Amino acid sequence: MEGNKSVAAELRKEYHRKWRKNNKDKVAEYNRNYWMKKAKELEGEKHDDKK
Repeated sequence: MEGNKSVAAELRKEYHRKWRKNNKDKVAEYNRNYWMKKAKELEGEKHDDKK
């Protein structure tokens, strides 16, 4: 059973690597949105600390 899990994990990783390689625009957009959201969260924390 353990062998099957590691094989499945490797296949999943390989699939995701290929997908990210073929969809660089989507990955870049996701990263940009993620960090914009993260920046807003951190800004909110800074303002909450000042109160």
